[in-house]
Amino acid sequence: MGGRLNVDAGLLDYCTPRQRQVLEAIIEADGNGLVAAEKVGFHKSMPSKTLITVQKKAAQLGYAPGHWDSGVAPGYRMGKVTVQRGRDGVERVWERQHPEYEQAFEAMREAIESYSKGIPAALPADAPALTMSELQAWYIAGDPHFGMLAWARESGEDHDLLIARERMLKAVDLLIESAPQSKTAVLLNVGDAFHSNNSRNRTEGSGNVLDVDGRMSKIFEMTLETWGMCIDKLLLKHERVECINIRGNHDPDISLLLAYALRERYRNEPRVEIPICDRKFQYRRFGKTLVCLHHGDGVKPADLPGIMLADVPLDVGETEFRYWWLGHIHHKLRGQEVNGAEWETFNTLAGRDSWHDGKGYRARQRMQTIILHEYEGEWQRNTCDLVRIKRKQDRATSISA
Repeated sequence: MGGRLNVDAGLLDYCTPRQRQVLEAIIEADGNGLVAAEKVGFHKSMPSKTLITVQKKAAQLGYAPGHWDSGVAPGYRMGKVTVQRGRDGVERVWERQHPEYEQAFEAMREAIESYSKGIPAALPADAPALTMSELQAWYIAGDPHFGMLAWARESGEDHDLLIARERMLKAVDLLIESAPQSKTAVLLNVGDAFHSNNSRNRTEGSGNVLDVDGRMSKIFEMTLETWGMCIDKLLLKHERVECINIRGNHDPDISLLLAYALRERYRNEPRVEIPICDRKFQYRRFGKTLVCLHHGDGVKPADLPGIMLADVPLDVGETEFRYWWLGHIHHKLRGQEVNGAEWETFNTLAGRDSWHDGKGYRARQRMQTIILHEYEGEWQRNTCDLVRIKRKQDRATSISA
């Protein structure tokens, strides 16, 4: 942190506005990171971290001065090396360098923590007067896909950011009305809160092109706002609210950013808990009930009981009711009980994009609440179908007219 930082001027073309401010401060300070940090008002480690982040981003886009002739570009690892030899020895060398995913992931986490510090804190709210501690209400949002764009003439119905937000907020309102006054509420995103993981607008695994509604910053801000509004609504009925964001195949990285941002938003609200779910498998214990969570991609239902037993053997032995809750496929499946554990997938409120419509995928669009009892397992289940949301909208429109 105290050593000299060498900034190549060409890196400025790969910066966000804030990153450019930091790098320009380093240049003006003649490479002195401590002086640069003081100038821009950041922590003393910020200049070096920002420089590394920008170097990795530029290298991934083909700009890595000083690394292509010798050495490995920042954020990459050496792959296959091909050597062409002639009579006089080595004539040519081809190097294949691949992204170093672990380093890139750590750089992303550092950026997430830094970004989230500037989010305004929500004001603490008064807790409800009376709640039932033996009940726990799970508000389950299956694959929200915020940022997905669909055109009715191409996919059967329109969908965009505003539609996604309106549907989720109305569904939460209706489900709150029918839920009991449980002490604890859990807002669960079973993965793919975001349609795209970054501005590339491609799926991370297969690289499929995605139809996206606007810039990533716009999508993120509206998703954060919507989740915050849902949590605020839940705080009016429940004494304690936990928000769990499972990493999906569409948003394995930005889902973590959402969790960090929500945690920062509710830093002054002791009644809200936002866990950071780094692992794709998550487990929650409530009395005699064990809830096991995963997005559902890359795992077979038949393997779930064994995974549960390997990960949390003590919880398995001390509970009587064990549930696996998954997403990913967008339609409803409830499997048979296997080795003392039940599994099911949850619908989404999102519409179909052109790819899903062309593949023939069709499913009900809805959100559910599952009420758990501390000693009796699943106690109650409420469903909010998209038809119900639209009927309420139509009634509200007719009344206002």
